[in-house]
Amino acid sequence: MKAFYLYILLIATSFFSCHNEQKEKENKIAHLVSEWQGKQIQFPEVHNTAVKELYLKQITGKDSPNNRQNRMIQVSFDYLIRITVGKDRK
Repeated sequence: MKAFYLYILLIATSFFSCHNEQKEKENKIAHLVSEWQGKQIQFPEVHNTAVKELYLKQITGKDSPNNRQNRMIQVSFDYLIRITVGKDRK
């Protein structure tokens, strides 16, 4: 009978401990959201082609800027820069 009570006590304490961890996670998330609310991420302006090619090399792992995958990424990268820089200037 004592083993049964110990088992119940073990289950009850495990439920309470899990509940506290969940609340701590929720509090951390709420704190992060409130901390970042109203802030804006600013990306650096990149106009130098050498820097763009370096980014392409890091993303794709290939040196040649003429292959199709690098061209597509560079077009997307230029478009992203145009959007973020354009929003700052308006």
